[in-house]
Amino acid sequence: MAIREGKWKCEFCGAENLGRDMKCGSCGAVRGENVKFYLDDNAAEVTDETLLNMAEAGADWHCDYCGTDNRADAGSCKQCGAPKDGMKSREEKHLSNDGTPLSGGSSVEFSENAPVKSSRKKAPAVIIAVIALAVIIGVASFLIFGGKEDVLVLDRGEWTRTVGVERQEWVEYTSWEDSVPSGASVLDRWEEQRGTEKIQTGTERVKVGTKDKGNGFFEDIYEDRPVYREQAVYDTKVRYEIVEWKEYREVKSAGGISDDPQWPDSELRYTDREGRKNETAVLFFHSTDPEQEGKVFTYDKLRPEDLASFEKGSQYPAEVIGTTVRKFLDE
Repeated sequence: MAIREGKWKCEFCGAENLGRDMKCGSCGAVRGENVKFYLDDNAAEVTDETLLNMAEAGADWHCDYCGTDNRADAGSCKQCGAPKDGMKSREEKHLSNDGTPLSGGSSVEFSENAPVKSSRKKAPAVIIAVIALAVIIGVASFLIFGGKEDVLVLDRGEWTRTVGVERQEWVEYTSWEDSVPSGASVLDRWEEQRGTEKIQTGTERVKVGTKDKGNGFFEDIYEDRPVYREQAVYDTKVRYEIVEWKEYREVKSAGGISDDPQWPDSELRYTDREGRKNETAVLFFHSTDPEQEGKVFTYDKLRPEDLASFEKGSQYPAEVIGTTVRKFLDE
């Protein structure tokens, strides 16, 4: 696995140093316990045998007496001579390609100059512009077409009631064989691609992150991932026919405010049955406001039998949106 050398930033003078450096090359300050290592995106693979041995030696340890970092293979502090026994080694960290801890890894602290990729996605400018435009249109629509109070005069009311009449007919369909309903008569069969499935053809080595070895060096982390290919899946398709109830005609009745709403006579034959039923009712008004002359206002949130509670020529205070009555104010 590839080894790459990281860097660290001096906490005293801000100078950038190589991961192997135990002291700052600019001010001479020793590499402190709080110094964090980071890896440049373009860091080259280490091939020098001495550096590779240094990287594989293990995490550096920190002297509690003088504050100096020491190599893993050092039995005593190079600065003050204190023995290694009991001293704390730097933490090894497993990081994903975007700098976040890999599953099962320890929590990670990033130095202020380490290149950290943010996971927060910024909304594209065009989306922000569309949202802003929608808000402006919404506000304008409310101001222009928002509910307004008006006094309306009822001109007329109309209602309709319709009934669909059905009869049994042979209907032809195409479907997969396992979806053919009971009672159907199969007319034809053939093979056809129904979908695809993934077939594993092998594995590939994928770089998933890096390991901070705690000594200024990083090691690439790889894992074996399966490689798939898409394979067509075929199944039997059929053409079949089945008897179903189908609407073949419609009967209708209609009237006004003074007419008693009735459902139409379906005039069923012995092969027929009633199907869907629909009804509508609409009131038509004009405004008492001279500025609204010529406009027709409608209200359709009622049933045919509700028309009897309205009187032609009567006035009704209402809230309107455009030319639609939203509600009556005396309700």
